[in-house]
Amino acid sequence: MRRSANPLLRALRPAFLLAALAGCDAQGTQAPAPAPPVPVRAVAVASAEGVPFRLPGVVRAAREVELSFRIEGEIVERRVEAGQRVRAGDVLFRLDPRDLERALEAADAAVAAARAEAELAEREADRRRELFRKRAIAAEEADRTESAARAARERLRLARAQREQARNALGYAELVAPAEGVVSEVLAERHEFVKAGRVVARLALDGPREAEVFVPETRRATLPESGEAVLTGTDAPVPARLRELAAAAEPASRTFRARFRLEGVAEDAPVGGSLVLRLREPAPGLLRVPASALADHGRGPFLWRIEEGRVEARPVRVVRVVDEAALVEGELAPGTLVVAVGTHRLQEGVAVRVVP
Repeated sequence: MRRSANPLLRALRPAFLLAALAGCDAQGTQAPAPAPPVPVRAVAVASAEGVPFRLPGVVRAAREVELSFRIEGEIVERRVEAGQRVRAGDVLFRLDPRDLERALEAADAAVAAARAEAELAEREADRRRELFRKRAIAAEEADRTESAARAARERLRLARAQREQARNALGYAELVAPAEGVVSEVLAERHEFVKAGRVVARLALDGPREAEVFVPETRRATLPESGEAVLTGTDAPVPARLRELAAAAEPASRTFRARFRLEGVAEDAPVGGSLVLRLREPAPGLLRVPASALADHGRGPFLWRIEEGRVEARPVRVVRVVDEAALVEGELAPGTLVVAVGTHRLQEGVAVRVVP
């Protein structure tokens, strides 16, 4: 005869049966355990302070002078190089003075001849006046000699003026610096023949420095009046304030030249050095989120909004991506919590757990 089961097992069998039934559904199959929340990092949506953009530019002096000769001639001496500091009165270029010296000698000779002629005419007029007082000659003859003396005096005055012009022209053969500054550009060489008025050098006068940039046509109307500039070779940005904006576009590039005054930049900052001007265009209604928060399942970009521990997709329109941030438009209020990292692991309604 078979021995009966252990009494302890007979007592535990109902409990085992109940536990097994609790893990089965109505059809007797095993029910899956709920998935644990997906760990994600979250960020609050913020209002965009503006659309940042950058413009390359160069350092310019607030006051720049274009230097040119008043007369034409051949350059026989060039004493400056680009980047050289000069003082007021320093000679920068010299023209060949030989023809000018000959012209001055001719002018001196013309003055001497006119003086002799004037002195002779004056003595003759004195004699005629004396004869006229003695009734020895007619009044008409005395008037003719007086007129000849006046004409001789005028020719002397003209000769002296021409000599002064010749002397000035000889002085103009030297091009001197009008003030202290730095030669920013040299545009002529020795032995080159230059016309009067042609620019041969540019001088950046000492004083404030500015950033020169060229603004695209689409940004001219909303160009901010302030920003910051970073000079090449430096790390610290300096404040920049708009001083001048051209009314007409450059013919070739269709951009508008703008000058921003650089505050706190030394007067000896290298003119012509490159820089980057950082500006921020007004952006009303735009939101700022990390670029990593954007998701796209083929139906356009969206953000995963976190609501009561679960996510839901909220469509947005991407206006611009700058560095690691995205500026978007959408029906999201500033401060709304969205998933910043881990968007590729999510589906609509999935439970999430925000981690640091």
